[in-house]
Amino acid sequence: MSAFSSGLEIGLGRLRFAVGGGYLGKSGSPKMYILKDVRHKVPYVKKKGLPSHYVTSAVSYTIGSFSATVAYFMSRLTHIPPATTVSHKIPWEHELDSVVDGENTLKDLVVGVGYNLFSKGSTSLEVFLNCHMFSVQHKFNIHKYKSSGFVLKEGEERANTNNGAVALLGMKFAF
Repeated sequence: MSAFSSGLEIGLGRLRFAVGGGYLGKSGSPKMYILKDVRHKVPYVKKKGLPSHYVTSAVSYTIGSFSATVAYFMSRLTHIPPATTVSHKIPWEHELDSVVDGENTLKDLVVGVGYNLFSKGSTSLEVFLNCHMFSVQHKFNIHKYKSSGFVLKEGEERANTNNGAVALLGMKFAF
């Protein structure tokens, strides 16, 4: 696994800004799958477009014990999952008929407020409420190939999207 990330945070009085990003390489891409108790290598197809990566940014403002934060996170994982169909010409022979490639994209917008209940040195106790509004999109292409010669044929593109929101109320103890 080869991946790297970096970020930057700047504080200007009561205002703080942060940005970050990273290259995820092949992180999260399956290498093997199991079919009928037999381990198989994933047949890879070359994925076009951007490699797997993430970016994030945030801004926060603090007045006394109160703080407010807005943050955005976006992650894109390009992947080559295992074959989706199996031919059953002979019951004990499992020849792969198709493979899929695609990408998963997560977008998350967070609006949060917090109140610092206790602070001494580097130790603090804070109550917070964060509201996450997110969108997850899964796009994929199905490719057909013949085992003799490994000839790929472009398939159809499909996509599905799930959106939602979740509120988190909690306490954070930092030391």
